[in-house]
Amino acid sequence: KLLQDSGLDIAIGNAFHDLTKLRAFFLQTLALLDIGRRRDPEAHFYIYRSYALDYIALYHTREAPLEMICPVELMELYRLSDKESRETLQTLRVFLQSDGRQSRAAERLYIHRSTLVYRIGKIRQMLKLNLDDHRELVALQVLMELLDARFPDAAAQ
Repeated sequence: KLLQDSGLDIAIGNAFHDLTKLRAFFLQTLALLDIGRRRDPEAHFYIYRSYALDYIALYHTREAPLEMICPVELMELYRLSDKESRETLQTLRVFLQSDGRQSRAAERLYIHRSTLVYRIGKIRQMLKLNLDDHRELVALQVLMELLDARFPDAAAQ
């Protein structure tokens, strides 16, 4: 409340011990302020670890742009704004947040389990991924976090 009333924002970057890296960590903290203000404008208090994936997506994908590491079909879903694409992204996001447990995901989406099974089947075909493979699930979850940072409108759906 004090921060909000005073119009101040606080950002806490990663800890460091090498003063020769002071400028790099200062720049990281400035970037954190920018990311935090865009993602959570009401927060006024931003800790790097809460925004690390946003930071990576925005500042460290220059060497290997997301287009090089992300399935083109997933990128297309993020670029499209039609109802079906938004629904597909939401289904996939909740499925991943439910650790691949279909019953739990269906419950969180307020849909019948058979509807979820159908949607996940379509997603499997579209993305050509093995959603039963834990490593692919984790990779997909990280990619979606990076894409959410790049395309915040799609993430808000």
